[in-house]
Amino acid sequence: MSDKQGRTHWYFQPLRTLYTIAGNRLETRPWGARTVAHIHRWRRIYVNVEAILLAVLFALVIRAYIIETYQIPSPSMRPILREHDRLFVNKFVYRFRLPKRGEVIVFNVPRNIPNYDPDKPVYIKRVVGLPGDTLEIRNRFLYVNGEKVINPPFFARAPYVNRVGIPQGDGSVNLKIFDEEKVPPGQVFVFGDNSPNSYDSRAWGGVPVGDIKGKAMFRFWPFSRIGFVE
Repeated sequence: MSDKQGRTHWYFQPLRTLYTIAGNRLETRPWGARTVAHIHRWRRIYVNVEAILLAVLFALVIRAYIIETYQIPSPSMRPILREHDRLFVNKFVYRFRLPKRGEVIVFNVPRNIPNYDPDKPVYIKRVVGLPGDTLEIRNRFLYVNGEKVINPPFFARAPYVNRVGIPQGDGSVNLKIFDEEKVPPGQVFVFGDNSPNSYDSRAWGGVPVGDIKGKAMFRFWPFSRIGFVE
C-alpha cells in the first residue's frame, strides 16, 4: 500500500482518506478512541488483513466481470484446443459488442437441447453464424448467405460434416442432417472444430446471446502450447 518512504500509492489514496475521516469521527467517542488506539497498536496485523481482503475482493471482481479460467473437457475443438487445455476467458468484451464469426466462445448450454446434461452446463465452440444469417455446409465447407466463408483463415481449411449424432436418453444416437438453416434473432450458431465429434448447433440450433459467458482468449496450459486462441 505504501513504499519504503511511507508514501501511499495513488490507488490506495481513497482508502486512506476514508480511514482518516472514520478515525476522526471515532476519536470523538470514548469507545471509538479506544478502537483507534487498538488499531494503531496492532497496525501491522491490520495492514496485513487489509491487504488479504483487498486481494480477495479484486480476485472476485476479476473472476465475475473480467477474466475466468476454463478447462477443455472434450475433443470437440481439436486440433486447435485439446482435452485438458486451460484457457483464460475474456468475460468483458461482449458487454460492448456481439461475437464475431470465427471467434471461440464459452457459453451456458441451452437447457432445451436434446439430452441436456446438467453435469456439463458449459460448452466451448466457434461462432459460425450471426443473427439473421443463413447457413449451409457444402462439400465440407461453411457457406453463409450463399457465399463460401474463407475469412478468418480457419474456415478456408476447416472441413465440416453436415451429419451430426443426437444422443438419446437410452444411450442410442439419432442421426440428423444439417440442411440450410437461418439463425434466429438474438442468437448465434456455433460449431465445434472437430466436426465429426462435436455436439453443436447442427443438432440443437442457436445459442442465445445472453447465455454467452465470454471469448476464449489465451491458453496458459500446457506450457508447450501456450499462446492466444486462434
